Amino acid sequence: MIEDRGSVLRGVRMNEVRFPSSKVSLFDGELCVRVRCDSELEAKRGMLFLDGHAALLSTGDAIEPVQGRLPDLGEPKPLHDTAGGAYGRDYP
Repeated sequence: MIEDRGSVLRGVRMNEVRFPSSKVSLFDGELCVRVRCDSELEAKRGMLFLDGHAALLSTGDAIEPVQGRLPDLGEPKPLHDTAGGAYGRDYP
């Protein structure tokens, strides 16, 4: 993972993440490409967490994303723009 600490981007080690059971490391971002989804936020996706467990969850249940320091990247997205970055939680 990469963390924005001021103006410097640096790598974050897994043991530095405060909430590994609430932090998603990988998720199925192409679910609606493979199956019909009425709403992307309603579809449950496979997710892998940093503590090693996996779950089928909806991105709509993720903690509300926040606007990052680079507003030109568009609207904040769940799992991409987590408050606290690598030190925050993706799911309650």
